[in-house]
Amino acid sequence: MKQISGSGKKISLSLSALQEASSEPVYRRGVQYYRRKKVLKYSESEDGANIEALVIGSEKDAYKIVVDIDSPMVFRAACSCPYFEDVCKHSVAVVLTHIAKHNPGIRFDMADEQKRESPQEKGPKAKDLLDDPREEGVVADERDFELGLLVLEKPLAMIVGVVPNEPQGKVNILKVPSEVVPTLPPDSRIQRLAKYLTSLPQTTKGPAGGHRIPRGDEGTVIGHLSLCCKLTNTTTNELVQFSDKALSPRAVLSETESGELMLRLEGVTEEGEAVEHPVFFMGASSWILSNNTFYSIDLSAIHRSFQYFDSFGYMVVKLEVVPKFLSVDLPVLKKRMPVLLDETAAPFPVAITEPPQVVIKLSERKLPGAAGNNTIISSHGASAAASKKPAQDSSSLELSLGFRYGDLVLQSRDETSAVESEKFTRTISEVGQSVWVERQWEPENQVRRFLTNMMPIRTIADRFSFVEEQALDALFHLSSEQAQDWDTAGWDQLGFYRVRKEELGLSAKLSLKKESYKFDFDLQCSAGDEEVAFPLVIEALFKNRSYLKLSDGQFVRVPTPTLMGLLKSIGQSKDSARPLYQALGILHALETHEIPVQADKGFQEFIHKIHHFRELPPFELPKDFKGELREYQKEGCNWLMFLREYGLAGILADDMGLGKTIQTLAMLLKHYQNGKKNDRAPALVVAPTSVVYNWLSEASKFTPDLKTALFLGRDRGELLKRLGKESTNKPHVIFTTYGIIRRDYEQLKNIQFEFLILDEAQNIKNPESVGAIAAKSIKAFHRLALSGTPVENRLKELWSLFDFLMPEFLGQYKDFNEVFERPIEAGLDGAGMKLRKTVHPFILRRLKSQVEKDLPDRTDIIQLCEFDDEQRSLYLDVLDECRQRVFNEVASRGIKRSSISILAELLRLRQVCCDPKLLKNREKVTDQSAKLDALMHMIGEVVDEGHKILIFSQFVEMLSIIRKNLEKQGYTYEYLDGQTPAKERLDRVERFNQTPSIPIFLISLKAGGTGLNLTGADYVIHYDPWWNPAVENQATDRAHRIGQTRHVFNYKLITRGTVEEKILALQQKKKELADLIIGGDDSVAKELTQEDLEFLFSF
Repeated sequence: MKQISGSGKKISLSLSALQEASSEPVYRRGVQYYRRKKVLKYSESEDGANIEALVIGSEKDAYKIVVDIDSPMVFRAACSCPYFEDVCKHSVAVVLTHIAKHNPGIRFDMADEQKRESPQEKGPKAKDLLDDPREEGVVADERDFELGLLVLEKPLAMIVGVVPNEPQGKVNILKVPSEVVPTLPPDSRIQRLAKYLTSLPQTTKGPAGGHRIPRGDEGTVIGHLSLCCKLTNTTTNELVQFSDKALSPRAVLSETESGELMLRLEGVTEEGEAVEHPVFFMGASSWILSNNTFYSIDLSAIHRSFQYFDSFGYMVVKLEVVPKFLSVDLPVLKKRMPVLLDETAAPFPVAITEPPQVVIKLSERKLPGAAGNNTIISSHGASAAASKKPAQDSSSLELSLGFRYGDLVLQSRDETSAVESEKFTRTISEVGQSVWVERQWEPENQVRRFLTNMMPIRTIADRFSFVEEQALDALFHLSSEQAQDWDTAGWDQLGFYRVRKEELGLSAKLSLKKESYKFDFDLQCSAGDEEVAFPLVIEALFKNRSYLKLSDGQFVRVPTPTLMGLLKSIGQSKDSARPLYQALGILHALETHEIPVQADKGFQEFIHKIHHFRELPPFELPKDFKGELREYQKEGCNWLMFLREYGLAGILADDMGLGKTIQTLAMLLKHYQNGKKNDRAPALVVAPTSVVYNWLSEASKFTPDLKTALFLGRDRGELLKRLGKESTNKPHVIFTTYGIIRRDYEQLKNIQFEFLILDEAQNIKNPESVGAIAAKSIKAFHRLALSGTPVENRLKELWSLFDFLMPEFLGQYKDFNEVFERPIEAGLDGAGMKLRKTVHPFILRRLKSQVEKDLPDRTDIIQLCEFDDEQRSLYLDVLDECRQRVFNEVASRGIKRSSISILAELLRLRQVCCDPKLLKNREKVTDQSAKLDALMHMIGEVVDEGHKILIFSQFVEMLSIIRKNLEKQGYTYEYLDGQTPAKERLDRVERFNQTPSIPIFLISLKAGGTGLNLTGADYVIHYDPWWNPAVENQATDRAHRIGQTRHVFNYKLITRGTVEEKILALQQKKKELADLIIGGDDSVAKELTQEDLEFLFSF
């Protein structure tokens, strides 16, 4: 900076001189004042040595500043403010104006003062060094030491220091010299106080000015001073006193002209008087200074708000937070301290935040010149027929809308005029009280939209006009529960538009007609005591009218959604008699729509039985039944007999192996024994080709008195002719296959059957398939479906089964898809439960886990398979070749020396039974394997039911064929044969037992027949049984052993009419062949007789 001196030259003060002369906080505040342009009327002498200016400060009048500059580095400043330092913030702002005038473009940054002084460490906390007189046992010392106190009120500052003998500076107070601290008694109160004061950051220059106490610590310092010092007010030179009586806080609230609130704190004595001219020191320990006396006061109730109060205890509640203060903060404050409300001019303001009450006023207005073309359907008149006439009154319903907040009713405003940003509205009441209303626009707009959705013909501000049914709709909803809390007036002023509060009443009468397997359904309508003819209600629905006029002139609302939903659920029928299988659906629909039901005794008994069939009298086993039924099987027979009694149909969906076949046969035997001899039509059982002979075998075993027949082969036409004639020699039960009914259903549909039973009914899961069409075309009094997996992939399969069992029970597929299938697949709540409730009475499903207590530990089942024509022809050709070779060799060498040849030829026959592809050195073999088809079918059913399977075979090559089929159908499996390493065997066993997603284990009989623990499986299938059942039992025991917690089903797949069936018969006949000790194949062959060979190799 260029120095100017001498005549005619101006003196310019340097910035560094100003920074050196002022303390850090004073300089920083002075920069802020300069930037905010608070310097007014600035003037300086011609040589720049003398400056005068005014600065806007915290007082009403501006402060006057005079600056004398001796040189660029020396100056003196005087200000009319009460600040005690020589250079105050106002002086800094004036000097900065001088420097800027002489140095255009210069900037005064906060960084300047940050560079000139390194950051100081924070001083000690007062509470760590000083004593609190409020603590128990604290006693004051003799006050032998005197200190000075300076209190600056705006902004609040408390300064403590030494009082000099001679006045120095603006105020008579000095800093405590640090060298004094060691001279004071160690750890005395005065020594700790001196240590605290001298440790505070020094924000002022030189010894003058004392120590400024940090905000928040003042109360702690005051408390300590009361214990050890005499204190002099350096402003008045009077001694400061400490009162031993604490003050109580009190708040005084008043409203300003602008609507803001002024909160003033008071310190109240025991006599209830507020001390005068209080200065508040707020902190963990709070004090009031009043008339040179310190009083302690507990202000913990407002400790979160200390920052908003000034030194005199005033706090302004800004306009934007007044409503929150009134509604939230003020109630809390009143609980914590006394609050006085200044109501000298008007009642104190209130805030209303509660939801408003809807206020509606009703009236009618004539519509001049309007033609009455409103058609009314009346419930009275000649013969109670429909009376159609124009409305005599052309009136509109007028509705005015308001909202009551407290005692104020505010007019409704439409959404275009409502300023939703105005969360609170200030309203001046009649008595001058400010009422802050939290205008709840969304609830108000909801009511407006509610009324608008009822299609008024006109809406103007708070008024809505309705005519015809829209007016009736508005009145009905205003009288409903939805509007029960609304204040609606003017009902008694209405003449034409009068609506009953209750909708048209609906009730139903149900009565059973058991002899025809039907029930009567009658829907009745009423309004109070007045009956309303149902045809009139239907007419109103068809004409899209929602109200009927009653004989007393009132209107009654037709429950259109309920009626439409009910009619959609139950269908429309001119005949009141309905099939019994619709009873549950109609009853469920009536319950869903909460329609009262009056049912006769027969209907009630039917409903009770269908829900509690297990409570029916125990099933009496027919005396001609050969065998025993377990308890759950008797319950199943009871259920089947109940369905038959009421002409119903259903699905027996027990787990595989639980005896669906035997339960059905027992029911059929009971049915035909109860009837007159030969007076009942035969039953037709349709099964897959692989199991149709199982039915025949089971029937001959358990129900030999049932006359049975096979509708198979080329000679089935003879049976068809016999069925078409009036003959006493008809069979009771006819067994056939799905393939046959697909070919012959045109002939079969001309015959009346007693029962039509579909085994493995999932075969008709595709309703468009020929099999499904064929099954549905055959006539039968009763229909049953047997399936362990009634739903495999889609719910459409379940619909197809019920479309066969009880057409229209689940409606058309389009409706089923809309009501059930799509919502369930989309995961919508309630749809699945609704379908379950609908079909549950007609599906009986018991899992193996549910009936295990009724089962033996293990069930052995022979599963018969049936060749098709091509495979049977191959088998007969091979049998002829084997027979010739065996008997030629036996004739020449004898049986015992021909054992190897016998076993080789038996092996070839067994290979044809397993799969023709196992045959070697044969050019033409069929790709068809009846046993493999049956196996894959069983796997699908068992896996779908959530079980695990072990599949044993003696032929590794057969296991390879099975593997390919499993992979083709996407099954995951484990595999073990003689080539599997020992370590790998254990790993595979562990994976199978522990992994739910691996349901199948293929095992070579010799490799896995012993030494494995496979308790993860509960189904065992022997694909190709052999002589010694002990070997098979050992294999079965891989699953049926200690650690197995479930029942084990053990299946043997046997091809009917082959060497496999003959070997099984020989096992029963000659137990010695299966001796557990002897057991080799060769020794078995040597024990065969000529008679045995003739039997094994017979056609």
